[in-house]
Amino acid sequence: MADALSYVHQFTVSKLNRLIGGYVEQHELGVVLVAPFEIHLSEIAKPVQPDVFFIAAKQQPKAGDKLFEGVPDLIVEVISTSSVRTDRVIKFAAYELAGVREYWLVDPRSRFVEVYSRSTDIQEYVLAGQFGKGEQLHSIVLPDFVLEVDSIFVPLPIDLT
Repeated sequence: MADALSYVHQFTVSKLNRLIGGYVEQHELGVVLVAPFEIHLSEIAKPVQPDVFFIAAKQQPKAGDKLFEGVPDLIVEVISTSSVRTDRVIKFAAYELAGVREYWLVDPRSRFVEVYSRSTDIQEYVLAGQFGKGEQLHSIVLPDFVLEVDSIFVPLPIDLT
């Protein structure tokens, strides 16, 4: 059995799901799901279970589906100590090759989010931006969505000095 994920990891996943999911639901754009839900990216990679992902309405899974065959429009991976190589190298390459339009790497330890978008010119990811304390993240896939980066991380203790 795999080790349970940390509170910090799950807090961030939960916040992202609520914020992105709320926006997607309000605008009837599709569905936002969280792991564990299996995605098959054809023959490109073994099945994956991203932390958070958005699938546009036109390709949304049907009731009763036990997995999704296709390419999500947005995938978010929350990096943990044990997943750095997998998220930054293995999944990055698989998602890029599969054609995932936008990929976010969220690091709760450094409190930064990296956003990669797929360039139509060269069919690979380009860094669209790095976002940290006090900044707002703007998604390419969800153009009117604005995320206050501080809102997805566990609040820091108040320093009274």
